Amino acid sequence: MRSLLRADINVCELGYHWVDTDHGVASALHWGKSPEDRYGMLFGVEMSEDPDASYDHGDAGRWRSYDPFSEKRGLFLIFAELEPTREAIIEFASRYGCPASLRYLSNWQREILYLASAVEVWTAIQTKDEETLARHVSWDEVQRDLGLGPGFPSPLQTTIDSHEMLPVVCVGVGDFPPPDLIAPAEYLLDNTLAKKVKWQGVDTVPVRINGHLTFRVEFHDLLDVMWMQLATAISESQEFRQCKLCEDPFQLSPDVNRADRVFCSDTCRVKSYERRQAKARKMRAAGAHLREIVKAVESNMKTVKRWLGEDK
Repeated sequence: MRSLLRADINVCELGYHWVDTDHGVASALHWGKSPEDRYGMLFGVEMSEDPDASYDHGDAGRWRSYDPFSEKRGLFLIFAELEPTREAIIEFASRYGCPASLRYLSNWQREILYLASAVEVWTAIQTKDEETLARHVSWDEVQRDLGLGPGFPSPLQTTIDSHEMLPVVCVGVGDFPPPDLIAPAEYLLDNTLAKKVKWQGVDTVPVRINGHLTFRVEFHDLLDVMWMQLATAISESQEFRQCKLCEDPFQLSPDVNRADRVFCSDTCRVKSYERRQAKARKMRAAGAHLREIVKAVESNMKTVKRWLGEDK
């Protein structure tokens, strides 16, 4: 039996905006409590400006849905590289949705930092980048123990404990012989994933495919989806490439696409093709030579002549 990961994520088509309020009751609209005296909250545009208003998804026609597990497998990488600013967060939410657990600005900033650090540790483990790993794990040469705690720079130290604070954890020499950083980094990453990949609110649905029983695991919160995407990428040793047009990351896999693929979707492939055609015509109208155009649009002479109607 194999599991199928699914998600139905809603995105407000009218966009989102920030609401600043001093009303403490606003915290009831979101998971957790902001450490700030003044709350910065993210709402759908059609929501009430009243900070006491109940959470409402609005009219169905104002929302679109998609499945990141099939349509945006590299979404966790986009989130990890997100600038923790109001403007960047608004842009992300408008394109990909707003996790139910992320309403406060401080929540967004913290989760961006956590996921970015997890991706950094994963990448450093793959490349054996000890300089980067040393920013997340460190050996205490006096105690001969590995310290994992808030005394070290990594924000991942706070994700393991349910109260978001973790005392220094000393792991004996027998578990991780010094000065190895790979094994303790994997330990740190595994424990982080154990904490961040949440199964509350996740539905497991038995389905039959070609007569065989399997289980479809359905996620409903975008933050949970992105952490599960990272966990899946690690467990399956997935590789990603940046789209040549939109620059979003997409997965490279024989089961998903060709190894030489440079676009994340057919939409980007067609847009790139149309832009190259338009550029060729514009350059020709400006008096550019064919060889110059061929080089600029990364094509060949026969194709460019056909675009320009000069192939006869």
